[in-house]
Amino acid sequence: SGESCSLPSDHEDQMQLGIRIITSAFQNKMNSLEQEIRGLRLTYEEQRTNVTGLQKRNSSLEVELVESHQRSQQLQEENKELFKTVTSLRKQIGRLEHLKQAVLSSIQDDQAQEAELGDTRALMSDEFLRGAMPLTAAELGLGAPPFMRSLPAAPSAHSLHNMNSPREPQVGGLQMEAPVAPATPAGGGPGSPVVDGKHFFRQARGRLSYEAFNQFLASIKKLNNQQSTREETLEEARRIFGSELGDLYKDFETLLNRHGM
Repeated sequence: SGESCSLPSDHEDQMQLGIRIITSAFQNKMNSLEQEIRGLRLTYEEQRTNVTGLQKRNSSLEVELVESHQRSQQLQEENKELFKTVTSLRKQIGRLEHLKQAVLSSIQDDQAQEAELGDTRALMSDEFLRGAMPLTAAELGLGAPPFMRSLPAAPSAHSLHNMNSPREPQVGGLQMEAPVAPATPAGGGPGSPVVDGKHFFRQARGRLSYEAFNQFLASIKKLNNQQSTREETLEEARRIFGSELGDLYKDFETLLNRHGM
């Protein structure tokens, strides 16, 4: 009744009032809708920006995935190559171990041969020869062993025969017979070449084999111990020297003739 009291009494005025109310409501509604539209637009822009960022992120992840896949394939290839390298290195290590064993075995064999050669050198040394056959070694010019140097030598028939003969001075510690009127054994007449016993013995030791040289020493030892004759010793020496070493046989025969053995 209060509103009806505030309404104008004129119908035209009432219509105008109604239009103004409707217009005001419409304006209010339009304002609210426009504000809502603006809010939705802002939200849309934000969502659109988020979508764009997500798309970029998705693209980046896809690129990383492709790169990771490629890297994985590359690592697989490298792994295969490394496996081949490891296999090859193991084979090389096996060959090197085999070579190492072969080298060590060869070194041991060489050491054994050196030890054997050392024993052979000891058997073929001048000291051994002087100790084993002192008389023959002295006759051949190798000198007497240390334990016999201070002992007076018993005069032999050959030395008694030459006691009154002139003697040459000592050369290198060995007293050599003078060529003045020497006793001439069979096969050692004038014109026979002078053979140095020590030089001959070194030549024989260097040119004969180990077994042949030992056989030669044994034949001289038998002659020294009067277990064989001069002819038997020469025959044994001829067999040992053979035709290849005929010069050594002639030198040995000359030595025997010169020393009256």
